[in-house]
Amino acid sequence: MNLYSNLFILILSLVVLPSSIKSAAPMLVGTQYFYVGDSDCTNYALHSGSTIHCFTDKVKYTGLRQAMTKEQLELYNSYREIKAE
Repeated sequence: MNLYSNLFILILSLVVLPSSIKSAAPMLVGTQYFYVGDSDCTNYALHSGSTIHCFTDKVKYTGLRQAMTKEQLELYNSYREIKAE
Protein backbone atom coordinates (compact mmCIF):
# COMPACT_ATOMS: atom_id res chain seq x y z
CA MET A 1 0.00 0.00 0.00
CA ASN A 2 1.21 3.47 -0.68
CA LEU A 3 1.23 6.40 1.71
CA TYR A 4 -2.03 7.89 0.40
CA SER A 5 -3.88 4.60 0.84
CA ASN A 6 -2.63 4.33 4.43
CA LEU A 7 -3.66 7.92 5.19
CA PHE A 8 -7.10 7.38 3.66
CA ILE A 9 -7.63 4.24 5.75
CA LEU A 10 -6.53 6.05 8.91
CA ILE A 11 -8.85 9.01 8.24
CA LEU A 12 -11.74 6.70 7.44
CA SER A 13 -11.20 4.70 10.63
CA LEU A 14 -11.09 7.89 12.72
CA VAL A 15 -14.24 9.36 11.21
CA VAL A 16 -16.42 6.27 10.83
CA LEU A 17 -15.77 4.46 14.09
CA PRO A 18 -18.93 2.65 15.16
CA SER A 19 -20.15 3.50 18.63
CA SER A 20 -19.68 -0.10 19.74
CA ILE A 21 -15.93 0.11 19.20
CA LYS A 22 -13.86 1.18 22.15
CA SER A 23 -11.84 4.35 21.86
CA ALA A 24 -8.68 3.69 19.92
CA ALA A 25 -5.58 5.84 20.06
CA PRO A 26 -1.87 5.72 19.35
CA MET A 27 0.05 3.98 22.12
CA LEU A 28 3.80 3.96 22.58
CA VAL A 29 4.90 0.32 22.64
CA GLY A 30 8.64 -0.07 22.87
CA THR A 31 9.98 2.73 20.69
CA GLN A 32 7.09 2.94 18.17
CA TYR A 33 3.49 4.17 18.21
CA PHE A 34 0.73 1.68 17.37
CA TYR A 35 -2.98 2.31 16.86
CA VAL A 36 -4.57 0.19 19.61
CA GLY A 37 -7.65 0.17 21.82
CA ASP A 38 -10.31 -0.71 19.25
CA SER A 39 -12.26 -3.94 19.59
CA ASP A 40 -9.74 -5.86 17.47
CA CYS A 41 -6.75 -4.73 19.50
CA THR A 42 -7.72 -4.21 23.13
CA ASN A 43 -4.74 -6.36 24.16
CA TYR A 44 -1.43 -6.58 22.37
CA ALA A 45 2.06 -8.05 22.58
CA LEU A 46 5.21 -6.77 20.93
CA HIS A 47 6.27 -9.00 18.03
CA SER A 48 9.19 -6.96 16.73
CA GLY A 49 10.25 -3.33 16.93
CA SER A 50 7.68 -2.35 14.32
CA THR A 51 4.94 -5.00 14.69
CA ILE A 52 2.54 -6.08 17.45
CA HIS A 53 0.19 -9.04 17.86
CA CYS A 54 -3.40 -7.90 18.51
CA PHE A 55 -6.05 -9.66 20.59
CA THR A 56 -9.68 -8.94 21.47
CA ASP A 57 -10.75 -8.50 25.08
CA LYS A 58 -11.74 -12.18 24.97
CA VAL A 59 -8.11 -13.04 24.06
CA LYS A 60 -8.93 -13.99 20.46
CA TYR A 61 -5.93 -13.38 18.17
CA THR A 62 -6.80 -10.87 15.44
CA GLY A 63 -3.48 -10.45 13.63
CA LEU A 64 -0.43 -8.25 13.32
CA ARG A 65 -0.34 -4.46 13.23
CA GLN A 66 2.45 -2.33 11.89
CA ALA A 67 3.76 0.71 13.75
CA MET A 68 2.27 4.04 12.71
CA THR A 69 4.33 6.15 10.37
CA LYS A 70 5.31 9.69 11.34
CA GLU A 71 2.72 10.99 8.85
CA GLN A 72 -0.07 8.84 10.32
CA LEU A 73 0.73 10.05 13.84
CA GLU A 74 0.75 13.69 12.68
CA LEU A 75 -2.59 13.18 10.92
CA TYR A 76 -4.11 11.63 14.04
CA ASN A 77 -2.91 14.56 16.18
CA SER A 78 -4.27 17.09 13.64
CA TYR A 79 -7.65 15.33 13.68
CA ARG A 80 -7.75 15.48 17.50
CA GLU A 81 -6.98 19.22 17.45
CA ILE A 82 -9.75 19.90 14.93
CA LYS A 83 -12.22 17.74 16.85
CA ALA A 84 -11.41 19.60 20.10
CA GLU A 85 -12.29 22.99 18.59
